[in-house]
Amino acid sequence: MNRLEHLKEILIVLSEINKRFPILVEGKRDVRSLRTLGMEGEILSVNVGKGIYELCEDIRKRYKKIVVLMDWDTRGDELQSNITSNLKGHYEEFAPLRDALKAITSKETKEVEGLLRLFKKWQEEDEQGIFPIMERLR
Repeated sequence: MNRLEHLKEILIVLSEINKRFPILVEGKRDVRSLRTLGMEGEILSVNVGKGIYELCEDIRKRYKKIVVLMDWDTRGDELQSNITSNLKGHYEEFAPLRDALKAITSKETKEVEGLLRLFKKWQEEDEQGIFPIMERLR
């Protein structure tokens, strides 16, 4: 499986989960990127004017489970750690999704908002890679 197919697979799984459970991201651009990539469920942003503890308290009261998807840069890793330490029992099932995204994309993007750009880039590269080979086969 190539990296584009792997990314598509992760996004499909994330989209299915998002039909039942919200995704928590850092900001508005992350929300826009995920919407464009097909997420139709609830997406929450950390940047809503609440402190981390208050935000997590609200999430614990409102949701049984949540996908925590902070960027995988240094700041995002710290934020992920702070949030997940306050959401024990609510996020663990979905933690491997962020790990998988980080593993396949971290050389080219470290941000949720960068997933859309990267997806388009890999799609373009994949299409360009196929057509020259097809031309040679004719």
